[in-house]
Order: sequence, then C-alpha cells, then structure tokens
Amino acid sequence: MKNVIAFICCLLLLLPFRAKSQTAQLMNQRGGTHNYQLEVDGLQRQFIVHFPASYDPAGAAMPVVFMLHGGGGNGRKYFNISGWKELGEEEGIITVFPTAYEVCFVDREGKAQRGNYWLTTNKSAQLCAGQQDHSDANFLRAIADYLKANHQVDAQRFYCTGFSNGMGTTLTRVIPELSDVFAAVGGTGSMTLEELSTPRPLPCLMMVSSHDPKLIQHNGEQPFPTTIEGIEQNELLTQVMANMCQLLQLEMTYEAAERRKHTSFVFDKTLDGGNQKLQLAILKDLKHVYPRGIPEHNNIEAAKIFWDFFKAYQL
Repeated sequence: MKNVIAFICCLLLLLPFRAKSQTAQLMNQRGGTHNYQLEVDGLQRQFIVHFPASYDPAGAAMPVVFMLHGGGGNGRKYFNISGWKELGEEEGIITVFPTAYEVCFVDREGKAQRGNYWLTTNKSAQLCAGQQDHSDANFLRAIADYLKANHQVDAQRFYCTGFSNGMGTTLTRVIPELSDVFAAVGGTGSMTLEELSTPRPLPCLMMVSSHDPKLIQHNGEQPFPTTIEGIEQNELLTQVMANMCQLLQLEMTYEAAERRKHTSFVFDKTLDGGNQKLQLAILKDLKHVYPRGIPEHNNIEAAKIFWDFFKAYQL
C-alpha cells in the first residue's frame, strides 16, 4: 500500500511538468494561428502569433515581424486587417500581433480615456491618477525571448512595424530600448518631435499621410505639402527629419523623389559607420490609415512596402 501511495505522489508531482511539455508540443506544431499569454512585470499580456503553412519546427529559421496596433485597438484587429498574416504566408514570415494593456489616460481636452494603448513616452506622462505605469518594451522583449526559446526563428531578423499609437511606440520605445532585438523598424500614423537616443541606430521607414487629421493638427490643421520644395519648407516635417536624423546618427542630407502616390526623402549618410537609414514617405491624399492595398488607400499596400525595406537588414 505504501508503494502505491508513493507512486501516486510521484505522478502528482510530475503533472505540472507534463502539462508544460504538452503545451510546448502544441505550440511547436506546423503552421497556424495561436493565442498566447505571458506574465510580464506582474501583468497578464496577450499576443497572437501566425505561423505560415511552410513553418517547420525542424526546418529553416524564419524571420519575424511584430505589428503594433493603433490606440484603442488590439492584436486581433490588426491580425485581421493589416495584411501581414497573408504576406507572412507568401513570404515565409512569422507574424506577431501583441495587444497593449488597458490603461486610463488624460487626453488633450483633459478627459479621462480608457482602452488598450501602448505607453509611448507621452502616454506615460498622461496616465490617470493611480494608474500603474509599465514597460511595453519589456513585454515586446519577452515575446521575442519566448519565440527564440521555443520556435524556429531567425534571431537576427526580427522587425517591428506599427500604426498610430503603435508607430509612436516604435519610435519612442522600440528604437531607444529594443535596438538589440529588432533589425529594422517602420510604420505610419505617428511621428515624434522628441529628442531621443538609442545605443544602436537602426534602419527606419516612416510613412506620413498628407491629410492625416491626427498629424496635421500640429501643422495648423493644414494638409502636409507633397512636393519636394513644399516639404523642404514645412517647419514641422523638417523638424521631424532633423530629430530622426539625430536619433539615428545620420547626416541631414538626403535624396528626394516625387512620384505619383508619394514623395520620398532618403537619408543614408551615417555619422557612425553603421548601416542605418531613414526613409520618409509623404503619402498623397491619404488620411489616418495603415494602407491595405485597397482603392481608398491608393492601392498602397503597407505590409509589402515595409517587408521590401525590412528584408535587406539583419542584426
């Protein structure tokens, strides 16, 4: 009888480890979309990972792209609408869709707002009284660490893109705090005038829509110019360029080109001998969108444009 009891006790002790093993086996299956939860800094954080059908846990390591949603959204929304999971299937990319933690912050009108918002440097300063601050950089790093430990990913080819509040986080948190994780970044719907720094400047592609109401409110409510000369004379855009060049250790010299759907400025002369680059594209006639390749977005497909930019770089 004592031997039976001892045997049962051993089985009970082994159960948690067996459960973890089964979960890990499920997570490493071929292809598919999976929901995950991680505890980071005492908070339960959520994210979605889509593995393309070509994913093989015993095969070649795949690149990874993080898509950071806009303020008030969630990972599921941008899993559905951003175009990244579809591109991931075509190109063999593991795509990640994290969800920001629900917070309360005070908006520009002094009203309290609640929702899933990334804590950019500005949002951290606007938290409601009693609202706990936290690090989204720690969350994104924890996702990357989990993927590296459990899946067949290429640690040298992690990339981050964001929209609106997600792009703000890419600029103010990812570049300064996660330059050792991501090889290149990009996004649309936000820009920063903050003077920031990073231990490793990295390539960045920024898209700014000429009629984005959230951005042109800082331009006297006037649409951004889309000609090279007009952009060069716009105080706000030139200040953004100067601050980004300072952040990325680039000379304030560029090559500009005006095309049918956008005007681009490319800064690639580095001050530190690195391979970083800033590419700024002013998208003509668009508003506050992450372009999805539909007629209303001038058939601009952001995911493909960002991937063409990202894939040239690795850590």
